[in-house]
Amino acid sequence: MDIVLVGCRGFGKEHLRIYSKLGYDVAIVERDPEEARRCMEQFRISKVYENYEDALRSNADIIDLVVPDGLHYEMGTLAIRAKKNLLVEKPITPDIDSGISLIQQANESKLKFMVAEQFYFDPSVAEAIRRIKNGEIGTPHTVIVRHQSYRKLEGWRNEKGMVGRGILIDEGTHYIDTLLNFGGNFRSLRSFVHRTWDYVGEDTAEAVFNFENGMHGIFFYSWNYPEYPLIPEFEIIGDNGSIYEDVGTKPLEPWTQRKRKTAYGDIIVNGKHIPVETYDVIEKEIGGFLESVEKDEPVPMPPEIALRDIITIDRIYKASSD
Repeated sequence: MDIVLVGCRGFGKEHLRIYSKLGYDVAIVERDPEEARRCMEQFRISKVYENYEDALRSNADIIDLVVPDGLHYEMGTLAIRAKKNLLVEKPITPDIDSGISLIQQANESKLKFMVAEQFYFDPSVAEAIRRIKNGEIGTPHTVIVRHQSYRKLEGWRNEKGMVGRGILIDEGTHYIDTLLNFGGNFRSLRSFVHRTWDYVGEDTAEAVFNFENGMHGIFFYSWNYPEYPLIPEFEIIGDNGSIYEDVGTKPLEPWTQRKRKTAYGDIIVNGKHIPVETYDVIEKEIGGFLESVEKDEPVPMPPEIALRDIITIDRIYKASSD
């Protein structure tokens, strides 16, 4: 199976790490010869394309796009038209209509299409959901998902047309995905999205959800939280117990440096630490996608899930402006 990775800088190296680990030689699209050389020294690279058009004319089975958000639709459409199965980093696209279009195009062409959302595959979230369904905390009534950090943005993340809107379209998508995986469909939400420093999009977002199953959700995400505390990034409260992330086992390093390749740490269930079986969530998502192409089976994360996430983010923006 032939694979072309577009974007070997930054998080693209995490994709290359998995392909090499799984034994795949991958072609890359990279115009910078020095960057291409570094990738070839570190990973199993079979070929370097200087432009995307040449890669699309190749015999590749899969195009893997690790490019700025604003390029997902245009480049994804070209890949599908070239009859390539498509893997694209989250978010699906910065807007709903183009996300729907990509899904429709892939379905009509009978091609596999998946959004690489590693938080969806996190073992702690899966274990927490399993224990909730088993009734270990009684009837859940509240889910809290939050993340805070303090960072200044450079490069494409501060360029209009590249990042989409702001932090919710970017890394905030991860945490919206976690919130909805716990809460399910929602009836209504109230939100407040704002920008407190010089950036093309928002840097802080807050929302309160009413879910169809009767639960309430609290969401907070910020890149402008000086001296932020280390607290659980997800909590589920029931009428007879609680589950939350164990911050003592939480991986804090950047993805490229962390030894524990999960989004979250272990969980605390009713006051007791529960070690969770860990695995590399990026390997889980990419390996699952490769298997779906090889066996012609459904992808492990349907793109409609990623579309659900971006629809929710759009609702948060609109509710904040009302």
